[in-house]
Amino acid sequence: MARRRGARRRARRLGAGRASGRPDARARPHGSRRPLHPPRLSWARGDARLPRLGGRARWVTSRPRREEQQMADTEAAPLSEETQAVAEYLAGAVDRPLPDEVVTRTTYHVLDTVAAMISGAVLEPGRLAIGYVRSQGGVEEAQVIGADVRTNATLAALANGISAHADETDDSHAPSFSHPGCAVVPAALAVAERHGRSGTDLVRAVAAGYDIGCRITPMLGMSQFSAHGSSLASHAVVSVYGAAAAAAALEGLSPEQVRWVLSYATQQSSGVTT
Repeated sequence: MARRRGARRRARRLGAGRASGRPDARARPHGSRRPLHPPRLSWARGDARLPRLGGRARWVTSRPRREEQQMADTEAAPLSEETQAVAEYLAGAVDRPLPDEVVTRTTYHVLDTVAAMISGAVLEPGRLAIGYVRSQGGVEEAQVIGADVRTNATLAALANGISAHADETDDSHAPSFSHPGCAVVPAALAVAERHGRSGTDLVRAVAAGYDIGCRITPMLGMSQFSAHGSSLASHAVVSVYGAAAAAAALEGLSPEQVRWVLSYATQQSSGVTT
């Protein structure tokens, strides 16, 4: 018995660990109370166990049950009346007649924006945009204004939008601190051309895009978009919603699909302090 005990002591001093086969603590990573093993995955429970980085090796689950319950509660949350109203409004925009005055004013804005595209196409921003779009090719769905280029609706809207704002002769809307035309009209033109929509449909969709886009900054609070001092630039906020609204109206989407579009627009909306 004494010989066995002595052998164990000598083995521990040499770092061989305990006789039971458990690794010696001095052979483990610093600060760890247990050896590290590969994460054990249990996909049936949605539970991937991963080690927490830094310090002692602790084990955390990627999706605790409490978080799963919170996600379930969020998914089951009722749809707001405001969101549903906007979705239904846009889903039926091209089928809804507009007052004559609105048709006339909207037509003016479309023509004004096209004129801005033509003038901007010969400036450096427009030339660069057209050159980029030309190099990308694409299915010929829509016309790039001011160039002999036809490409897919997305690239056409991009090039036309850049040209429209190249020399800032595009329209502006002071109450929302925005330039709605250079975003709404290019998007509407491209989608309308892709689907062979009528001029009436185009005008109604553009009116809806202006209506939704220009409401965003007042709704969020104008102080955040003040023209003086450090503030968020509104152009990448109003424009995203306006273009998305006009395109959704021309795509003939259901109210549910329009809600998806608005959700993606919210994720795309951005801005910088100026």
